[in-house]
Amino acid sequence: MKTKILQHFIAIVVIALFFSSCKKEATNITSKQAPSIAANSTTNSAADTTMLHFRVDVTGLTFHNDCTNEDMLIISGVFFLNTHQDGTVASYNLHDFVLQAADGTIYRGIWAGTFTLIGSESGPGTVTNTYKAIMTTSGGGNNSLLKGVFHITTNANGEFTVVIDNFTAGCQ
Repeated sequence: MKTKILQHFIAIVVIALFFSSCKKEATNITSKQAPSIAANSTTNSAADTTMLHFRVDVTGLTFHNDCTNEDMLIISGVFFLNTHQDGTVASYNLHDFVLQAADGTIYRGIWAGTFTLIGSESGPGTVTNTYKAIMTTSGGGNNSLLKGVFHITTNANGEFTVVIDNFTAGCQ
């Protein structure tokens, strides 16, 4: 179970790095981006000191839209990653991000996910990751939808008793 948890955690980290390392567009947005990158932060929660919160401004990065087969420029958006002090991801989201297609079409989006680990590394337990990403245009057409559920249940011997890996992507 430890290996599978680690692999899934790495997948989430790769998603976070994707948003922070995609190619930048050479536009005037880049010059506006410098102050907001300086505002990226890691903080503890005042309500729960066992949590860490990471904030990354993704303005100026690109995101590929499979429905239109083009890279779109993120013109506004902040990625949040919430983790426990031990590094276990609790949730991640990119709320109300705004993208612009090459033809000028504006998309609004949301990407949210949760990660739950119950039990120990060697004994019985469950790991569940759910996520959903939606990018829509006003008036509809070429909207993107990504949904996924990943779940593992293990018994007292550390053997997998349930494995669910369900991912869907579509255009609306």
